[in-house]
This record gives sequence, C-alpha cells and structure tokens, in this order.
Amino acid sequence: MGRCIHRPSLIVCQGPVLMDTAEIERIRPLVADLVRIGFFRLSGISTTLSLPELAQIAAEESDFHVIALEDGWYVTNSEETLATETLNRIAGVVYESVVVGDVVGSLMRAILCGPSWVDERNRRKRGRVLNEVYESSPSRAVLTYLSDIVGARMESFNGVDRIDFSDVTYPVSPSQKEQAIIYALEESPYGAMQVSRLCRRVGISRASTYHRIDSMPYILKDHRKAARLIGADGHPEGYIPADMRPFFLGLRWSRCGSRALVHLSANEECIESNSCNIPADARSQIEGSYVEVCSGNVLECEHREGRDNRKISGFTETVHALCEDYVSKDNIYLILDKQTGEARLDVLSMHASGKMAAIERMLEEGIIRGQLPDKECVGMAA
Repeated sequence: MGRCIHRPSLIVCQGPVLMDTAEIERIRPLVADLVRIGFFRLSGISTTLSLPELAQIAAEESDFHVIALEDGWYVTNSEETLATETLNRIAGVVYESVVVGDVVGSLMRAILCGPSWVDERNRRKRGRVLNEVYESSPSRAVLTYLSDIVGARMESFNGVDRIDFSDVTYPVSPSQKEQAIIYALEESPYGAMQVSRLCRRVGISRASTYHRIDSMPYILKDHRKAARLIGADGHPEGYIPADMRPFFLGLRWSRCGSRALVHLSANEECIESNSCNIPADARSQIEGSYVEVCSGNVLECEHREGRDNRKISGFTETVHALCEDYVSKDNIYLILDKQTGEARLDVLSMHASGKMAAIERMLEEGIIRGQLPDKECVGMAA
C-alpha cells in the first residue's frame, strides 16, 4: 500500500494502493458528497477501509484539492462547496461579525437539510446520512480556512471567537420571498419569532414557511424553538410575550347538559399551529365531530395519539374564515351541541362584552346562524 503525504497539507498519494473494490464503490458516493460539502472528517465513516484509503478517495473526488488540517479535519480548497455557499449566503444577510457558534449552527443545519445537488425528494434523507458522519463541530482551523476562501475574517474579542463577514468577496443576497421572512424577524423583539406567528406575518401556510426556512441556513432556533435570525440574541430565558395568554380559559355546560361552551383566547401560536392545549379531561367531554354553522367547516375533536393529540381538525381554518384579522387579545367562544352535531365559533374583541348575552342564550336555547346583534364583534360571518 502506498503512503499518503501532505505537501503543504495537500493530500498526494504515492504508489499503488490495494483496496476492496466493492467497498470503494459503496463508500465513494458518501466521500464525494463530503468533498462537495467542503469540510469533513473521515473517522466518522463506517467502513472497512483505512483512513489513508479514504483519504485517497477524497483526493480523487476533489481533483487533489483536499487539504488536511489538524485533528483529522479536511477542507476542500474550492469556492464552490456547500460550506462556502452557506458562508456567502450568511454574508448576504449580516453585515458585521457573528459569533462562531451561530456560524457552526448554520453550516451544520445546511448539511442536515440536505445538499442542493440531491433531488428534493431524497434531500432530507441524504442530509441525515451525511450529518451522522460528523462526530463533532468543525474546528477553529476549519472555520478559519473556510473564512479565508470567501473573504471573511476570524477574529477574537474578549475571548469570544467571531467571524466578520463585512468583506466577503461574493455575498449572496436573499430572494424576495426569503427577504419577507428576514424582515419579519428583524422587526420582531430579539430577532426571533415562533414559526406559527411568522407564517401569518408573511402570509403563507405553515408548511410552506417550514419548507422555505429549511432552505435558509442563516435562520436558527432559540431556546424557545422560535425561528431566530443568525446573529440575533433570540428570546431570553423565561421570556413570555406580553400578549401571550393561556389558550384554554374554561368549559361550561348548558343546564340540559347537551351543549358545551368552550372559552379560548385568541393565542396566535396555538391557533396557527392548531395546538389547542385543551386539558385531557375537558377534551374527553367534548369529543366528537361538529359542523360549524357559519363557515360550514367540520370541527373534529377526537382522542389522538402522539403529536396530534392537541389538535382540533378544522379549527385554524374556521378561525381564519370567520376572523382572519384576529389579535391575541380577542376571545373565542365555541359552542358545541352534542345532540345536533352543530357548532358555532365567535371571535369577540375585548370591547364586545355586549355579545355575551347572545352567547349565553345560544348555550341554553340552541345555536343560531347569522350575525350576532352587537356591532362590536370582531369576527362573525354575516
């Protein structure tokens, strides 16, 4: 077997290397992807091949442009890797230095979401496979080398490593659709926002918002799992938005026991994510399928397993249909008739207390259709 030497730190393999041909073909696509990512360690690959044998494959896949650094790390000496693309995209949204931890988070997130050269259907799956190879975060030497490639600078201030993106040679500006998300985060306190709120701000669905954020590696998560723009502090520990009230406020039954009145707050996070957080004992009392009389939507409250156990099917769509411009200070009153299978949902402003007489009357006498008499109602179908 030939030996691998480093000149200067460039992998050059001399002499014939005898390897298992079948194993080479099995492992080559993985190594090729790591080379295209731009930084990697070979020790995390599960294979019978030795590290020098893997290094030879990496050298071949990079046209001998792989550089060996300390602690087993390698970087690809190229401006066209996933790593350099990510750094250039970060430079397109920040104009100052960013703590190294955020940059590392962006790089690893770009890998986990899957490389762009893999078809979209298999991208996330491939990203998870590649992410498993990384036993640790990239070293300072790796980040310094990658920064040099794109024109950024590694610096240290008060013992904290940061990367300055102000002089990056080819920053990549975000698209118009991405810019809408960035603006929403920039205008939000602490540069962070729950995704449920974010999708409402930018006017696209929750699924579309998640999909778009997946392609934006410079959006990370804070300790509350809110979307956070790279470089922003995110929500501090213990932070609770001033307008964030508990979602479930109470459950009452009519005297005849056939109708329930569920009092909810217009908690944006719960509504937009359909995470209703209704206590299990209350939920068990109102289980069933109901037709909301003003929107025609079907509301289903069933016992579910796993992540869906907090959802009321059709709830978010019904709130949007009846009161798209609701605010967190509003109240939601949901009357459910167990005998008729009908429901009525009203979104009332904090100033519409005059509506409560009509709500109470429907609880006792039965659900009616049409607008309630008080003009101060925020959202009600005509």
